[in-house]
Amino acid sequence: MDFIEKLKGFITKPSKAFKSEQKTTVGDALNYGLIGAAIVSILSGIVFVLGFTTKLPFAAQATDTLSAIIFFIIIGFIGALIGLMFNSLWLHLWVYIFGGRTGIGNTFKTVFYSYSPIYALGWIPIVSFFARIWYYILIVIGLTKLQKMSVGRAIGAVVVSIVIPLIIFIALSFWTILSIGPAAFAGLE
Repeated sequence: MDFIEKLKGFITKPSKAFKSEQKTTVGDALNYGLIGAAIVSILSGIVFVLGFTTKLPFAAQATDTLSAIIFFIIIGFIGALIGLMFNSLWLHLWVYIFGGRTGIGNTFKTVFYSYSPIYALGWIPIVSFFARIWYYILIVIGLTKLQKMSVGRAIGAVVVSIVIPLIIFIALSFWTILSIGPAAFAGLE
């Protein structure tokens, strides 16, 4: 099955799509992820740069825009791959704790295929938020199919994998504000 057909399947008929991927390899999922990461990186790079470079003079804009687009495509692609790998490893820790025992490869496959809405729509501002929500729903569906987890356990693993980094981020933000904030305002007296 080609990339577009798989993409449509995971977005519109995820249960059937995940079921059909039970016998495929992690390499197949990685290839799918590489293509998806390349697509979303290219489109995101173009949208991001064009959204911020329209204020440059036209002569500077042409050369600066092209090099900025290439830069953001490369950075976006590398970031997407690192994100896919890290998300897979982090999620697998919680999948294992919540009872998933069919192997880390199935968690990798779940994450790579669940990114389908982000591959398709992650480059569109605002719409990317809803693509991210569908991504989390697909993760739960994928874990039930590929890790043979109950829906409750799959939801538990996904929620914990989201909440812990969120708590850490909020705590670090408050700590930064509390430690840097008074120092920043000290000179205003």
